[in-house]
Amino acid sequence: MTKVFDHFAGQADLLDRRPDGFDLAFGSFAEARRAWQNLSQRERLSIRSASFDEGGRRWLRKIRDLCPSKVGCDDWVAMTDSERLAAMRGAATPPESCGPMIGAAPARGAFEVFHPVEMIPDAKSEAGFRAEEMGYRGRSALRAVDVFDRMIVSARKARKPAPLTPAQISIGRHYRDLCERHDAGGMKLASLEGRQGSGGRGGDFMDAYLSEGRELDALRRKIGGGVAMQVRRVRPSARGAGARTISDGVLVDAVCLEDQTLSEVLCRFGWSAKTASNRAAVCGALCAALDRMIGYREKGD
Repeated sequence: MTKVFDHFAGQADLLDRRPDGFDLAFGSFAEARRAWQNLSQRERLSIRSASFDEGGRRWLRKIRDLCPSKVGCDDWVAMTDSERLAAMRGAATPPESCGPMIGAAPARGAFEVFHPVEMIPDAKSEAGFRAEEMGYRGRSALRAVDVFDRMIVSARKARKPAPLTPAQISIGRHYRDLCERHDAGGMKLASLEGRQGSGGRGGDFMDAYLSEGRELDALRRKIGGGVAMQVRRVRPSARGAGARTISDGVLVDAVCLEDQTLSEVLCRFGWSAKTASNRAAVCGALCAALDRMIGYREKGD
């Protein structure tokens, strides 16, 4: 039965390359699918753990990445191509609360539904303001899932507290958006909507561009040139053989701009992501850098 899953996954054309020694004993995709479905859950798990080399395990991880969140890996592998496409379209379809103007787009990736909220003056409130939903015609909106969302989901699955506070996540997203707008500012036909400044004067573009540049410089000065992960302070068995030093600026840019998780950053620089002390150290360094970018901390935040 070890040939069943190997051939079945390959016939599905889910991945770019096949592992070494790929067996084509089954000539029919339907035959392989029926044989796989007849296996018990224990038999499937034993096949994966016993027959998969590292290349096969990478296959399985990539299959999990392709699966919509509501479809299990076993169900995804057992589906036909048309069923997989239907599942992907269904997962990419926004809910009715978003209205009919947002279409289904599988290439959009994972998204989160939220209600746009704006603070408006309110004389009856103690704070003088109240939150009011400002969605178009009362509709919800979509936001692409980023690295901060994935970190929160991973923490929830592990039943651990979120690694970052809402204030730290907010400044990280602000830094990312600011960098993207500023980098696109020098491009021809770049949109200037939402930038600072008003009126139709010719200097508005340069004023807004320079203002964003000054804010970016201030944030990067707050990040500083410190070292988040220093090789000499960690023994080789804990850090990994090819570990390299990670600076605070590189860490913040990797997470906020390159959308990499902390484990991915550690692996990228040769550190062992399985060591708890490494994960705690890089998380603490990121939190400290984001706190410096905020500039102050509220009590209890």
